[in-house]
Amino acid sequence: MKTLDQIVTKLNALAELDILNNTRKREYIEARAVFCVIAYKYVGLTLSQVARYFKDRGKSSDHATILHAVKNYDIYSRYNQKLNLWLSDIVCNTDLKVASKKQIMIHKITQMNENNIDLLEKPIEIIYSKNIKENQQTDEN
Repeated sequence: MKTLDQIVTKLNALAELDILNNTRKREYIEARAVFCVIAYKYVGLTLSQVARYFKDRGKSSDHATILHAVKNYDIYSRYNQKLNLWLSDIVCNTDLKVASKKQIMIHKITQMNENNIDLLEKPIEIIYSKNIKENQQTDEN
């Protein structure tokens, strides 16, 4: 749970609040949603484990609360652009080791606009084709 504590500390600094406060103010809900997305999608905790983390630190929560936060993150981030910046800052922070290299790359790609995605298409297709050929050669041996 040391990593989760580090994530909370970093997120608290970015949001300039304490996400573990028992309040339903919008800025706290949105910052907690960032934490829930990171813990669930990147760290790989279950909804119940994330809820337990909150409960152990005095924040009332259950798995349904975490699910609600994860499902609503996209809506929150549509209206508060800082949330995606905070998410990227934490997920791509190599010191925290929140995500694998593959997860970091996927996260970065999802944050790109369509023009930049077009630039990536050809190199990814080349790498993908090379990977398929290597797997076929391995299967033949």
